[in-house]
Amino acid sequence: MMIAEVRTMNRLACPLLLLLAAPLAAQSPFRLTRLTTLPPIPIGDKYAAGDVDGDGDQDLVVANDNAPHQLLLNDGRGRFVDATSPRLINPLQLATHSVDLVDVDGDGDLDILFGHDDWLSNQVYINNGAGFFTDMTPVMLPPNAEFTQNQVVGDFDGDGDVDWFTVDSPGCHLYANNGVGVFTDVSATHLSNLPTGLGSRFEVTPRAADIDGDGDLDICVPTGTSTNPVFLENIGGGHFAPATVSMPAVTGLNYMFVDIDGDGDADLVSSYPGRVLQNNGSWTFADVTATAFPSSPGNFLSVIDADGDGDADLYDGNGIWWNNGSGVFTLQVGATHYLGNRGAAVADFDGDGDLDFAGLPNFLRQVDAGIPPVRGNSYTVDFHTRPGTVTPVLSLVALGAGNVAMPGVGTLLLDPASTVTIGMHLVVNTPLTVSLQIPTAPAFAGLELHHQAVMIDLIAGLRFSNAIGEPIL
Repeated sequence: MMIAEVRTMNRLACPLLLLLAAPLAAQSPFRLTRLTTLPPIPIGDKYAAGDVDGDGDQDLVVANDNAPHQLLLNDGRGRFVDATSPRLINPLQLATHSVDLVDVDGDGDLDILFGHDDWLSNQVYINNGAGFFTDMTPVMLPPNAEFTQNQVVGDFDGDGDVDWFTVDSPGCHLYANNGVGVFTDVSATHLSNLPTGLGSRFEVTPRAADIDGDGDLDICVPTGTSTNPVFLENIGGGHFAPATVSMPAVTGLNYMFVDIDGDGDADLVSSYPGRVLQNNGSWTFADVTATAFPSSPGNFLSVIDADGDGDADLYDGNGIWWNNGSGVFTLQVGATHYLGNRGAAVADFDGDGDLDFAGLPNFLRQVDAGIPPVRGNSYTVDFHTRPGTVTPVLSLVALGAGNVAMPGVGTLLLDPASTVTIGMHLVVNTPLTVSLQIPTAPAFAGLELHHQAVMIDLIAGLRFSNAIGEPIL
């Protein structure tokens, strides 16, 4: 029946219009769209992205400072629904400044670790595999009631499970995982000579990376002041001691590790102010900002491979700094609006194979519609492709949603039984605009009209775009 309905629509539709729009070279790679939404978020202090319910898309957990936590489920297209109740049991209104989604008990799904300040206990929430969480803190975490300002997780002792390092006031703590999510405080035996007063609750996040190339995770802890961060060397088995680091005085307040220049080691990006510190090995860093950027960057908020070419680009609130693969950057002004803390939530939220910000999709391979379909009216859909390239696009339409994974190509998000092709196009100037005349027949009222495309991307090859869908009015 669905196939027949789609074919009826195609017979009644006016001829497709292929409109070549103005070049997109200066247009934003990340844009708001009415078809990608986030529910109200009261504070949004920290975000963690991951597939909590096992449906193949990226969901969000939001740690709200002095407001209840939130669990936001993704519909696979970048639209989120607040599913906190009944999935996140007892989302207390706490002073929460850190959250991570990790598999702490080794059962293959993502659990939640919350860090709280105000001398409140941190919390461990265990996932039942379907995205329903239970507070298991009393049996999985020893009493702590610390003033946790931030945290970082990783397999610090090399035993295959996730351990938990918390930046507390006045001192830090390390909790070792026994493999099934029960944590033991090993701070007294595994942390040596750490200074007090590290970290800050606001925008100052510890990072873990193999800084010295010896195969284990080291930790960088920002001080929350204008002094250099403290580096903790993993001297084996998850035992940490301050490392002697040769580092320029960059007065940064926050840092991110990423291989900027493609040489295989972890370089350091200073966020406040924006600086790039090249890792030269043996705990030595050099400030290469002057050669990496043609002009002074702003405060870096996120590291994201925005153009999908395999290297790390940087977002500084003014735009995206494109990396040429060797650590030399070019600014695309106005690439996003100011995201604030939301810039930390980076994942493929709409299922098209490129990285988005939560609520702000990447238009590298994007299908979008400015208005809903209305019977008797013309309905236009824009197919956005990589700017500056010629891209073959196969546009598809269906009367229902689907979720069929096709390895190497992406996911068909349309109902396979009703999917038909409405055109093969060669996009020279993005976006391609396709128009359909929606029939006036009463039978079309309320039917869901879904669009997706298959694009031959210059870098990614054959890929599905995102999909959109909405009822005909």
